[in-house]
Amino acid sequence: MMPRHAGPVALLVAVLGMAWPDIGAAAEPALLALSAGVAGPAEPGERAAELGLEYSPALAWWLVRPKFGLLATADGAAYGYGGIALDLPLSAHLMVTADTALGAYRRGGGVDLGHWLMFRSGVEAAWRWADASRLGLGLYHMSNAGLDDRNPGQQSVVLTYTLPLSGR
Repeated sequence: MMPRHAGPVALLVAVLGMAWPDIGAAAEPALLALSAGVAGPAEPGERAAELGLEYSPALAWWLVRPKFGLLATADGAAYGYGGIALDLPLSAHLMVTADTALGAYRRGGGVDLGHWLMFRSGVEAAWRWADASRLGLGLYHMSNAGLDDRNPGQQSVVLTYTLPLSGR
């Protein structure tokens, strides 16, 4: 089930994008992000080390970019996803990114999240260098959004290093 405010937010993004058609060019090069962190940091019995790899092509519509990724935990859980990210530069070096994605989850020996289809949403604050590389701290939540009666959800905290794959 989608949050009830998802429709109005999507409409607002569409209207803003049409109002400024010249901002469709990608502000960033293609990016490859490597992350390491902890899945379930607030749940002692469910904590697991987590590694992730994410690719974002040099495409953008307004400030929104596509993204594709994989993550795996030390207890054998895995998640492959695709989604969108909204990069908000707060200064020449400080970048905040909000993202959302949809993907397939494999439990392994990890937490039973109730369904194989998972939704992910998160936020990251990062320092961005002139060469477009970034170092950030992110927090995200993953759940099945009520597709199953069991929907405990899980949070992760990750440190991410992002590499530009092409010049600007």
